[in-house]
Amino acid sequence: MTVSFHRFASGFFPSQTGSIQEKGMHGTRGVGYNLNIPLPRGLQDAEFLVMVNTDLVMDKVLMEYDPDIVVLCVGADGLRGDALVQETNEGWDLSPEGLAECVRRVASICGVVVAIQKWGWVLIPVSIQVRAMTPHFEGES
Repeated sequence: MTVSFHRFASGFFPSQTGSIQEKGMHGTRGVGYNLNIPLPRGLQDAEFLVMVNTDLVMDKVLMEYDPDIVVLCVGADGLRGDALVQETNEGWDLSPEGLAECVRRVASICGVVVAIQKWGWVLIPVSIQVRAMTPHFEGES
């Protein structure tokens, strides 16, 4: 099962995939195992925290699929200060701490979790975000 919270809009890369109607490749066993949750530009911490709140999405997915392990791909290109946000005004406006809190909230209900850091073009916000989410995975939260 794949759950994807992401920026999706016509003309925004990669605009060919990620619509809410996409449920997996038709004709394969993967159909129905893909949940796209496209979110608007300018998204800030409070709005994103509501979207990943366990009561709204993740709790229902976890109850339905009961996974043995959860892999979180944490894209940091929506962080405040990232070139995507500053130069194009098309991205999100998340703080490093806000994104880390979203990761911690999802990880706290998932049992075994692997977190993969990806994207992010500006080193300082990405390093702050990674540092803020790391203690949860070290058992220090």
